[in-house]
Amino acid sequence: MQTYHRAIEVVQRANQLAANAGLGELLQHALDLFVEVAGATAGTLYLFDSEHDELIFSVVRGDPNSQRLIGQRIAATRGVAGAAVRTGAPVFVADVRADPRWDSSFGELAGSVLQSAYCLPLSYTGRLIGVVQVFNLTAGSVDEAEELALLQL
Repeated sequence: MQTYHRAIEVVQRANQLAANAGLGELLQHALDLFVEVAGATAGTLYLFDSEHDELIFSVVRGDPNSQRLIGQRIAATRGVAGAAVRTGAPVFVADVRADPRWDSSFGELAGSVLQSAYCLPLSYTGRLIGVVQVFNLTAGSVDEAEELALLQL
């Protein structure tokens, strides 16, 4: 029942954001909401450029130095976020440093110590539009199917 109430709260907040924000502000608030729901300490929202098959760092939360990532592009096949793009499904990694898909150059560049990661592809009308990636999730926040469903709303 608690998950149900949390889901309702998240949907209500998302609806408020969509009704009262321009695209840039909407993206910032959306990432903030994902970070909060996951109990994460950092996150990235990438937009997908289908013409060039790239992900664009659009919103970054965490270490203040991470802001310099905004606007950078990476191949949509690269890293854990690229794995979410390729599979079209959420990807959870308990220890990014032990995962061969992890691209440490961006984590190190941002100056953040990153442990776990959860990536969620974002789609609109059946088309990929981006990926949300949150880091250092609260223990157990993605262990249950209900939590994964809540993050995918």
